[in-house]
Amino acid sequence: MRRFKKILFATQAAANEKPALARAMELAQSNGAELIVFDVVDEISTGSADPEIINKMKDYQNRLIEDRHTELDQMIKMVAADYPDVPTSIEVRSGRAFIEIIRTVQNENYDLVMKVREENKVAHQFVFGSTDFKLMRKCPCPVWIIKPTNRKRFTRILAAVDPDPMNPEAPNRLIMDIATSLAETEKSELYVVHTWQLENESILRGSLIPKDELTELRKGMELAHQHQLDLLQSHYRAHKKTVCLITGYPGEIIPNLVREKSIDLIVMGTVGHTGVAGLIIGNTAEKILNTVDCSVLTVKPEGFYFPV
Repeated sequence: MRRFKKILFATQAAANEKPALARAMELAQSNGAELIVFDVVDEISTGSADPEIINKMKDYQNRLIEDRHTELDQMIKMVAADYPDVPTSIEVRSGRAFIEIIRTVQNENYDLVMKVREENKVAHQFVFGSTDFKLMRKCPCPVWIIKPTNRKRFTRILAAVDPDPMNPEAPNRLIMDIATSLAETEKSELYVVHTWQLENESILRGSLIPKDELTELRKGMELAHQHQLDLLQSHYRAHKKTVCLITGYPGEIIPNLVREKSIDLIVMGTVGHTGVAGLIIGNTAEKILNTVDCSVLTVKPEGFYFPV
């Protein structure tokens, strides 16, 4: 499936970016897409109203941008030999990284952002940093935050869906389209996971509702969720996958599955009210994303827009 036509690879001057850039070029090649290697340098404040000082600061800013452009050009040359047919360009701006990335995506209709997961310099661990979270929350197109690795393929992909009629904005079809396409390209095992809970079950258990009625209610809710999950999967019968309907709290279920199945990539939604597709909203999302040790590709519903 050729889904992506314009890919933005956001760099951060890290030494571990070449494997991720190679993955971006390979994806661009398989999709017939164009690729922009994009960076944002800190904006130099003049701190003065003196025209001469202002001009000097602007000159320093331009030289900083030119130097970074040269560095990126050298990095691209190290990788591009294996992908000669990928149209690649470089753009370096000054400002705040997530704002400039989102502005570029919206103004120039990019349909995927790829970025290496940030490194915690103190703990020497790779974590989702401030820019990562802001892009996953606010960037309108899919955002793929890549865990640094030299592996050339993802072995296992997890698609977290929420086919709940009470959450119609959940982008389940987009999640499945991307996950199945990547699983086919990467020759990966694909796990499709939907979690559900009976709302206020603890309160209901302490009420006057008979136990057998509560059991029937839970059974009916589970069957309804299974039906919605089956309807979603009926569009993807050609793809080999393991489909799981699991009862419980997603903040515990997803990290456990990632560890148990050695998941390399999670594909999930970032706007919703219930279930896995809403994980990015609130503390549950941050708990999961700061717990899992894998790459994450997040998507939003059609029409999502963030003003910048």
